[in-house]
Amino acid sequence: MSETQGLIMPKAQLPLNVEDAEAIQYARQMVDRLKNSRFDFMGTEDIAALNKESGRRMVRDMLKRFGYKHVDNRAIIADYARDGWGTADEALREMWREMSSKGETCHYLNAYIADVTRGAIKRSPGQRKEDNFFRDVGVTALIIELMDRYGLRPTRNPTTQKRLSACAIVAQTMGMSEPAVVAIWHRLGPAV
Repeated sequence: MSETQGLIMPKAQLPLNVEDAEAIQYARQMVDRLKNSRFDFMGTEDIAALNKESGRRMVRDMLKRFGYKHVDNRAIIADYARDGWGTADEALREMWREMSSKGETCHYLNAYIADVTRGAIKRSPGQRKEDNFFRDVGVTALIIELMDRYGLRPTRNPTTQKRLSACAIVAQTMGMSEPAVVAIWHRLGPAV
């Protein structure tokens, strides 16, 4: 396996039959569509489905809307930020700037910003879960689409199955490892 742009590229698997070849072709078309489409979602404009920044921006906007609903919600978001959730930190900082510019104050926001200023709150380094929010939702949706359209199983036992699984096809078409796609399926698939 070789590494490209931080992703482990799986070896391309040859389709085992005509149905798998059709499923792979369909998955490629869907991935191209997801990469090139932009849309508005839940109040956040110009989202690109497979873009980390878009996913982070949408989660940040959702947190801000939640925070503006009630003052106690800001305390909940502050707890998330204190636990190292960077997007919660970004949402609180934006809310504090927006409210301050209007002459409004909030005890929870002021206390949080004071802690940030003192250096009592540090952002966690590394990749954030919300970075891949839309990618993971897109992966799950594509797995479900392949299961419904082509009668595939979500995962496979390579020694006993005569067809590729939906996870194997998604991994191949998105340039991800199959175990990474299976992990996404196990995390999000049962919820759908």
